[in-house]
Amino acid sequence: MLFRKQNIVLFIAWILLILLFFMPFIKLLTPSFAPLSIYDTHSIVHPIGWLYALMVVHILMVLLIPIIIYYVRNLIVQLRLNAVAFFLNVLLLLGMLLIPDMWAKNGFLFKYDTFGVLIPIISFVMIILANKYIRSDIQKISSASRLR
Repeated sequence: MLFRKQNIVLFIAWILLILLFFMPFIKLLTPSFAPLSIYDTHSIVHPIGWLYALMVVHILMVLLIPIIIYYVRNLIVQLRLNAVAFFLNVLLLLGMLLIPDMWAKNGFLFKYDTFGVLIPIISFVMIILANKYIRSDIQKISSASRLR
């Protein structure tokens, strides 16, 4: 039963989050148009320390989703871990959108024109879909147990 709908959707979200290791999420409007990824700790941006929080949240997301996929039999645990993944994804998305705004206050200009900023949004939708599929499986199991 590894190929349930929620596991396939979570696997796609996991692959996208792994791609985020290599993709930039903003481009700084400097003369070099330097792309900036979450793991770019040697950037020209002065307040780079905020990226460490994004790194931790991103690594937790990448480690948590395979654990969620592993709990195929226990849907309640899968639902609760999916809620944690939802919260971490919200933190990742807010961090990727708000941290560059804090840099803009220091005079750094940027633009969101890379695919990397869309990855947390797509994984956010995938986690919501997985949550819906898990709830429908729980409902099917409870209705089948009532019929017995």
